[in-house]
Amino acid sequence: MKKENISPQSLLTAWENKNLVTRVLKKAHVYRSYSEYEDLFHEGLITYARLLDRFKEKSLTEINKLAYKKIFWKINDELRKEQRRAELFLPIENQDFELEEELSREDWLVLANELGQLTEIEMVIFREHFIEKCALKTLASNYNFSLRTLSRKKRELIIRMKAKLKKC
Repeated sequence: MKKENISPQSLLTAWENKNLVTRVLKKAHVYRSYSEYEDLFHEGLITYARLLDRFKEKSLTEINKLAYKKIFWKINDELRKEQRRAELFLPIENQDFELEEELSREDWLVLANELGQLTEIEMVIFREHFIEKCALKTLASNYNFSLRTLSRKKRELIIRMKAKLKKC
């Protein structure tokens, strides 16, 4: 990848028109509360400055139209990369729902009652992941769920079951 120098004038112009980048971030549903907001904002500014350097002969209005689209796709690409990275390192995958001690009769009744109230996706996780030890990735492809959804539901199920068993 060749290193591309950006002129100071282009950076200054990009900074003066930073509202364009913030509008793109808003359209991409990236808000200030997001931990990577500043990084994406700066990535947008750099993309804008590069376009200013590349298309010096065009008017600022034409460049802004092009920049809006380019920045939007650049931000979406970065968000997708971050999502893929997060899905690769899901810590939930290796957790198991194991009981630390023997269950009393009351605990078994509470557990049986709770199992009757599980949603379809929770029942799949309980039966095929916890009992049959099937990997979440396999379940995601078999049942057409996202891995992120299954991991979140698994975490919620573990918390709910542990809370119910501790109440007894």
